[in-house]
Amino acid sequence: MRRWLIIGFGLCWMWGAPFLWAEDLASAERALESRQLKLATEQFEALLASNPEGAVGIRARLGLARVYVLSGRLGEAEGILDDLPGIADPLWSARASLVAADLALLQGKGERADELIATMPERFEDPVWDLRLLRIRARHAASAGRMEEAMALLQDREEPELRQERAELLTENGQQDLAVTLWEELAKGGANQAPTQVAKLALIEWALTAEDWQTAGKGLQELLEAGGVYEELEPRAYPLYIRWYAHQKAYDQEIAYLEALEKRLIHPARITEARAHRSAALIRAGRLEEAAALLQELIAKVGDHPLVAQSQLLLARTLVEAEKIEAARDAFDAYLSVFTVPEGVAEALVGQARMEERLERWSQAEDLYARAVAAYEEEDARRIPLRVKRADMAFASGEPEEAYEIYDKVLTAMGDHDLRGHVMFHAAVSLFEADGDRLRDAVRRLRELRVDMPQDPFAEKALFQIAILQQEAGQFSPALGSFTSYLSEYPEGEYAVDAMVDKGISAYRNNYYKIALAQFEQVMESSPQHPRAEQAISLRGWMLYLMGRDEEARKVGDAFLTSFPDSEYEPHVRLWLAGMSFNRGQYEQAEAEFTTLAQKAEAVEVRIQAQYYAGRAALARKAYTNALEHFNAALDLAGENGEETLAMDYVQESLFYKGDAQTELDRFDEAIVTFNRFITQYPESYLRYAAVGRRGDCQFTLGESNQERYLEALDSYRQVTEANSVRADVQLQAQYKLGRTQMALEREEEAFRTYQQVMDRYLKEKDRMGSDAGIWFVRAVTDAAQAREDREEFREAVRIYSFLAETSLPQADEAKRRMRELRETHQLLQFQGEQP
Repeated sequence: MRRWLIIGFGLCWMWGAPFLWAEDLASAERALESRQLKLATEQFEALLASNPEGAVGIRARLGLARVYVLSGRLGEAEGILDDLPGIADPLWSARASLVAADLALLQGKGERADELIATMPERFEDPVWDLRLLRIRARHAASAGRMEEAMALLQDREEPELRQERAELLTENGQQDLAVTLWEELAKGGANQAPTQVAKLALIEWALTAEDWQTAGKGLQELLEAGGVYEELEPRAYPLYIRWYAHQKAYDQEIAYLEALEKRLIHPARITEARAHRSAALIRAGRLEEAAALLQELIAKVGDHPLVAQSQLLLARTLVEAEKIEAARDAFDAYLSVFTVPEGVAEALVGQARMEERLERWSQAEDLYARAVAAYEEEDARRIPLRVKRADMAFASGEPEEAYEIYDKVLTAMGDHDLRGHVMFHAAVSLFEADGDRLRDAVRRLRELRVDMPQDPFAEKALFQIAILQQEAGQFSPALGSFTSYLSEYPEGEYAVDAMVDKGISAYRNNYYKIALAQFEQVMESSPQHPRAEQAISLRGWMLYLMGRDEEARKVGDAFLTSFPDSEYEPHVRLWLAGMSFNRGQYEQAEAEFTTLAQKAEAVEVRIQAQYYAGRAALARKAYTNALEHFNAALDLAGENGEETLAMDYVQESLFYKGDAQTELDRFDEAIVTFNRFITQYPESYLRYAAVGRRGDCQFTLGESNQERYLEALDSYRQVTEANSVRADVQLQAQYKLGRTQMALEREEEAFRTYQQVMDRYLKEKDRMGSDAGIWFVRAVTDAAQAREDREEFREAVRIYSFLAETSLPQADEAKRRMRELRETHQLLQFQGEQP
């Protein structure tokens, strides 16, 4: 507790000074004795400005020096005392030494105080000056560590000033109980006595230290009602009011007292402290712009100051909480550009990292956490949570391999840290994400977590996560068992509803539709308000659809769209509802439903998919213009949004079926361009040779008016027949069309050989070909036979028809009929082995 020495001058004779000076001196000394320090200062300074001589000048200088001491303006007091002229009178010389000794003790200059006290008499024979002398000697002994001597000097003295000094010494000596008793006695003294006010302040400070807020508040209120304290005590009283108002969160009053305190303080360091505290109060009061301006001024003036650093960090944190991100970033940058204490630097970096984390800027957050780790010493335990956060950010930013490496190293170093469960869990997850082939290792780690730390919050999550990883790896049977195990062990667990939904999904992927349906219905019954309930309802309809319960599925889907029009699963529901219409042959309704989905969906991928299916529905109902519009819309969406990779299958097929729609609209030249684009852009597509064949069909059609097109068609069909990856029935179709084209080019012998190859291959491989292959065999037979008839080669025509007649195809009877007609009409003999 800071001690305050009150020194006064008694009245004495003026040594012949002029009467005017004597009156001014008496007025200034009265102001000093009544503790009106501001008035005393003005009067002493005015008097000295008139250059009084002799004893008046000395007394005025000593009086002003004492005012400066009481005001805390110690440097100015020292300047006045150093400039004092020589004092001939021994008594006044001793009094000057006493004032100088008081100043030396306050400045911590023990040796100087020793010299001055040694020159003083045992007594001044003046009660006031004797009292001051005794206080100086007691305080000097205490400052030199001679506490017993100091207390002995003050023992049994009842003067308030000496009792105050004794209480101060008891407090400094750690004898708090005795000090409080003495302060309580002193506090009962005269209201206008300085020791009484000091005692009240000491008791209030003691109450604040003990967090006895009620007692402290009552004492401060009494001081306010009494008109406050002496000016010299304001620097001691104001901090108490500041602490009280800060506790009461009455920040405006706290700020007002801090401003008042700044005006009372003289020492630059104390002023800086008060201003730093005021910046913190401004922040707590929400006056952030004022606080920022004040801190900017303080940083420019004092640089790396601990209290300023604390306030700068508080400002940055508060700005983050207020969502003033740019201002917060500037505040953190300002801190890092000036302050160097490792703890503060780390905290500032962590603050910036958390801000970046809130903005989901994971990479930036990871870098800042890494820098925060580096701010601490290598062995500092505070690095562990920051290293964990760094790993978390690496995982969030899509760098699971890096995250795993950090988690694994932290796990080795952290021992039984509270975050051990967190790290074990996320190390397993990041290991799987980094390398999906290490599922077994990841599952093993999660099981180790459950064995080693069964009570850890992550133990439950680990069992759930095992099932999730198995599901993500496509191991739906093990996942189904793991979800079942979780629900058995934690039927009311944190992830129970999620487990039910995901168990249903795993069951569906295993084609266990009834089990999946039961899970989704259980979610609807037990947890209709859960965030995943919407998904469960949508999947329930999907299961009913897959199980062939179309009417129930339609009701569930329609009800879902009514109840959850903005759900993220709404596009999925619309998709399978439209698909249901398509599969039932309701193509016009399907097209309308897919079109609605394309208009409502937000995800570009879904819109592309919906436009594609709308085009397929339009093709199925032969609305080719509509189909072309839908396929173009899908392609435009892909081109505009760069979504080719997200919806590649639908983009490819939209381009392919666009060519089909153009063909049906007799826009063959455009169709050829479309098929060529498809072949070039998607050379690995399973539709590549279908596109080549369709291109050949367009070229063949155009060959009627341009023989060159027939040649192009020949090339297209040959590409299909020579491709090893093409199905046999598709090759057979291309081979037939190759013969047809050769016939159109009047290359009849080539055409006959090609038709014969079709017939021979079919008869040899028909058991391995699809039913469509028979169509091209029949066409090859009928085209070749008709060509022979046209050339009046009737026996050859009969021979060709016989290939068809000998099969079980529906057209076999017609072939036999035609063979009879040719024999009868042209009197052909039937040879042994021929069909009748």
